[in-house]
Amino acid sequence: MPMPLNRRNFLRALGIGASGALVAPLLKSTIASANGTIPCRFVIFVEGNGIEPKAVHTSAIANAVVGSSTMDGNRQYTHETPITVPNADLSSARALVSLADGGIVNKSALLLGLSNQDAGGGHTSGHGALSCARQNGGIPQAISIDHYLGQLPAVQRESPFDVVRVGMGSGRLNYGLCAFDNSKPAPVIHDPTLAFNTLFGSVAAGAGQEVFRTRGELLDIGREDVNKALAAFSGNSSERAKLEAYLSSIEQMVARRQKLEGMASQLQAVKPTEPADEPLYASEAPYDRLLVQTDLVIASLLGGLTNVAVVSCGGGGAWGMTYPTLSGLYPGGDIVRGHTLRHSAAGQAPDVGYRYLLHELTKRNIDEMARIARALDAVDEPNANGTMLDHTVMIYMPDNGEKHHSSCEEWAALVIGGGALGFNTDGRSIVYPRVGRTEHREIENLFCTLAHSAGDAIAGFGSGQNRYAEGPLPELWQSV
Repeated sequence: MPMPLNRRNFLRALGIGASGALVAPLLKSTIASANGTIPCRFVIFVEGNGIEPKAVHTSAIANAVVGSSTMDGNRQYTHETPITVPNADLSSARALVSLADGGIVNKSALLLGLSNQDAGGGHTSGHGALSCARQNGGIPQAISIDHYLGQLPAVQRESPFDVVRVGMGSGRLNYGLCAFDNSKPAPVIHDPTLAFNTLFGSVAAGAGQEVFRTRGELLDIGREDVNKALAAFSGNSSERAKLEAYLSSIEQMVARRQKLEGMASQLQAVKPTEPADEPLYASEAPYDRLLVQTDLVIASLLGGLTNVAVVSCGGGGAWGMTYPTLSGLYPGGDIVRGHTLRHSAAGQAPDVGYRYLLHELTKRNIDEMARIARALDAVDEPNANGTMLDHTVMIYMPDNGEKHHSSCEEWAALVIGGGALGFNTDGRSIVYPRVGRTEHREIENLFCTLAHSAGDAIAGFGSGQNRYAEGPLPELWQSV
C-alpha cells in the first residue's frame, strides 16, 4: 500500500526527515544568531551487542589488506602498520548502501582493527563502550565521551542541552550506556514522546506545552522552598552544602527553560510533527520509534538545542528486542528475541537466515545515521566554508565489539563528516594492525581524535590499562 502523502512522509522520502532543505534558508539565519560562533558538533550512534565486520566490509578492503583471511569474527591482521585504502567503495557494503544517497559516501571513512579491551566485552560493555573503562556491577567508573565533549567550550556554545541522548529499547529511560562521571549514569530517553516534550515542549501546541508549563511551576515551587529552608537554616555546614547544591541544580534547569523560551522562533522552524499527530510515537516497534527519534535529533541539531547527540540502537544492554516490522526476514516467520537471534546467527553464512537479519539491523541503524548526515549536509554553515555536516563528526560504533560474545579486539567504526574540522572522511578505509602489534590502536584514540578536533589536546581517554599509544589517529585526522 502506498504511503499517504503528507508533510512528514514527503520530507522523509527526500531523506531529510522533518527538517532539512525546505527550511534551510531560515535555519541559516537562526543558527548564526543563536550561536554566533560555529560550534563543533558530534553525533554518536551505538549498536547494542556489536557490529559484525562482514556487514561493513568491501572487496576493495579485502584486496588491500594482507593477512585478512576472512572478515568474520575477530580480525587477525598480520600487517605491522596501518593500511589506508583510499577508495574503499564503502557503499558496496551490505550495511553501508545508504551512504550512496546524496553522496555521503564521499564524506565517510571506515575504521577497522581498533580494539576497546578496557571496556570489558561479553554481551555488552555497557558504560565501558563510551568511557573506555570497565563498569563495575553496572555502575560507570568514568565519564563517557559524549558528556566530555558536551562540556568543551568549542562544543557547548551556550546550547540549552549539553547532550541529547535518545534511542530504542525497553522502558522509558536507559541508564546503562552514558555517564556524567564515575558512579553517575546519564539517562538515554527511549520514549520518543518524553524526548519530544523534553526538547520541544516549549513550542508544542498540545500536551507537550502543558508538560513544559507544569515543570516550570514545579521548578518555581522548588526554588522557593529551598530558599526558605536556607534562610531559616541552622544546621551543620555539610547539610547546608547539600541544600545549596540542590538549589544550584534547580537554577540550572530554570536557566535552561529561559533559554528555550528565548529560542521559540527557531525551534518552531524545525519542530518535528507532534506526538498527537504522528502514530509512530506510540508504536512499540523499535524501528518505528527510531524514525521519530532520528527526526528529533535532526531538529535538535538544526535548531541549536544541542551540539552533541547520542542515538542508542539497543546499547547499554537494551539489545534484546524483537523487530516486528522486519517479520518477513525472520526464518520461518518466527520472531525471536535479540539474544536468541544472535546465538542463532553464529556460524551462518552472511546471506543466510538469522545472520542476514542481524546485518539488516546494522543497515537500518546506519540508514538513520545517514539520514541525519544528509539533513546536515543540506544546510550551509553560516559565515564559513562547507555545510553543517562538514562541521559535524558522526560516529557509528558498537557497545561490545565484533560479535555476540566479544573479546573487544575488533570495534568497527564508521565516521561521517567533519571535513572542515580536519577529518579525512573522503571514502577511505583505515585498517589497523591486530591486538599485540606495536601500531595497533584503540577506540580511546578515536575519542582523543574527537576531543583534539574541538581544541582539547588530551593524551588519553578512559582507564588506559591496555593503552598502546597516546593521542589521536593521524590517518583519520589532521589539525586545521
